[in-house]
Amino acid sequence: MTKTDVEKIRKASRSSDKGPWVDWEEEMWRKCPIRRLSKYLPLSAEDRRMVERDDELTDFEVQKHAAIQNIGDATALLGAPEETSLTSQDESV
Repeated sequence: MTKTDVEKIRKASRSSDKGPWVDWEEEMWRKCPIRRLSKYLPLSAEDRRMVERDDELTDFEVQKHAAIQNIGDATALLGAPEETSLTSQDESV
């Protein structure tokens, strides 16, 4: 695969700017050609499950980061009180 091919895959990814493409970029560059090649190799059912499970784990990480962001957004929308510093608490005593 060429660099252009891998970049095209990255751009199509839901997590191109976060998750594994940021945290483990070098591994993703290795994974792309191997995944493409695996489509042409005779794989056992167990091997196919391992490949699918890897995708599920990657998707889970993306979903986890999105959920954390959504919690932060919801907290801001609900107007959760901001933490006060110790100096402002000391002044009221």
